[in-house]
Amino acid sequence: MNSSMKTILFASAGAMSLLAASTAAFAEEMVHAYEVTVTNTMKTELIAPVLVAGTENDSAIFDGNYVTPEAEVQVLTGDPKQLAARIGAGAAVAHGTDGPPKVLLAPGKSLTFTVKTAAPEIRIFAMVAPTEKPDNYLTATVKLGNAMDDTMASDSMEKKAMENKAMEAKATMAEDNMAKDSMAEDGMMDHAMIPKGGVLRLGASGKRVTLLRKRLGLDAMGDNAMMYDADVKSAVMDYQSKAGLRADGVVGAMTLKSLNAPAMDDKMAMDDKMAKDTMAADTMAADTMAKDTMMDSKDAMAKKDTMMETKDTMAKDTMANDAMMDHSAMTVMLHRFDIGHDENTKTTTAIEGDFGTVTVKAL
Repeated sequence: MNSSMKTILFASAGAMSLLAASTAAFAEEMVHAYEVTVTNTMKTELIAPVLVAGTENDSAIFDGNYVTPEAEVQVLTGDPKQLAARIGAGAAVAHGTDGPPKVLLAPGKSLTFTVKTAAPEIRIFAMVAPTEKPDNYLTATVKLGNAMDDTMASDSMEKKAMENKAMEAKATMAEDNMAKDSMAEDGMMDHAMIPKGGVLRLGASGKRVTLLRKRLGLDAMGDNAMMYDADVKSAVMDYQSKAGLRADGVVGAMTLKSLNAPAMDDKMAMDDKMAKDTMAADTMAADTMAKDTMMDSKDAMAKKDTMMETKDTMAKDTMANDAMMDHSAMTVMLHRFDIGHDENTKTTTAIEGDFGTVTVKAL
């Protein structure tokens, strides 16, 4: 092999090593730590070890309208090892300290543990110990979003220092944003557009489920407004059947596209209206700022800087709020299901009641 060929190969190997190192570093930066607290609000029953995984691993937990064999083992025995092994590195298991050593979480007690993940949304999955009704499990999903970095933490401190100075400008901008958000919500709610996201199936919960219920003509105001229960699954299967889709009760990409199709034209019209309204509002705001800044050049520069800083701070605050990174905790309810071994067909049925909560905050 001549020297020029050796040089080319050496350079290529170095470039590949650098690319691999950069990819690994990027992946590491995406992983963030969260403090998760699971509370048992049941009066008599126990919660078995809690398994946490990103919702992208739901296929390892749920199998259509039932659960996978590994998840069934956890539901029946409380042992999450097989399910954790199937999910792999994306799964974490937390043990309680009540009942048999490090196994169960007693009524009224809470379990707090730390999870490190890059997933934007996590699922909580745990067995209800069969003290009253066997073959039950609890589940919930929690959106995590993007973690707050050191820059956002520094900006938060600066925000407190300038809060009094920028209060009036911030209040005005907040009012404008609320008006725009209200217009958008009023204009789009009737169309029940469902944003893209993970697959929706039995046991899922959240705002996307509420929009799905609206789209299917189901109750979206009651206690189950955010829960994908048996009624939602039945309505989805009926819709899929009429739409010529596979009637499996699971809202994947094709079903979601079909559900959203009738509202797309209306959405485009609404987006156009919102764009015009936003331009008009921005023009009025710009005119107001221009009049204010004409009084004194020094005061005008200070006000302009304050407005820009406030706008940046509000944008970061919005990101922090959406991603739960302002260190305030987000709490969701645990939903309970019976996996139903009766008869020859296995089904999962939602059970009404108050079973527990999951509280998550960023570290």
